[in-house]
Amino acid sequence: MPEAFAGLSPQTQLSGDQRAFLDESRRMVVDLGGTAWRQVHTSSRLERIRWSDQLILALSNSVDDITVEASVGSEEIIVDMSQADRWSYHWHFAPSWNDVYGTIPGRSWISLAVDFVADLLLGEVRVRTTCRGDDLVKIDAEVISDEGEVIASGTAGFPIAGLKFWLERRHEEATVRLLPKA
Repeated sequence: MPEAFAGLSPQTQLSGDQRAFLDESRRMVVDLGGTAWRQVHTSSRLERIRWSDQLILALSNSVDDITVEASVGSEEIIVDMSQADRWSYHWHFAPSWNDVYGTIPGRSWISLAVDFVADLLLGEVRVRTTCRGDDLVKIDAEVISDEGEVIASGTAGFPIAGLKFWLERRHEEATVRLLPKA
């Protein structure tokens, strides 16, 4: 298996948090191993976002158009999962809080973010979208572990699209996986 999250030149300057996340993410991919990785592509890049350099680690499954991107900045990691341009949902991790696990003694916030990426890889995400016409109005996302337990759930709304009250409301539900079920 080629090195996970290749793409950065050896001269790329990363912060300590960015380097720690990259190193732990690479170890996580190696630890998961298996033949399923033939369908998942990993990459890394440095991007200027909100006036700072963000390390972006991406995992994608082109068969199902699923992408998980972790954006690692100064004291914040945002993990985003999307399916093409149908929907997108994200979770935040920071030194003193996160959207998923809360505080876990003995686990750094960086390790918790890597744990969550592993949970996204091994589990599945149940998504329900609500649209008016072609515009997304609301998304409900529920992350399910490989043991069937709910890890995280949440809702995001897009009020501007909701103003198109004359258009018929449409719901779609899907269960997606980045890695195929073993």
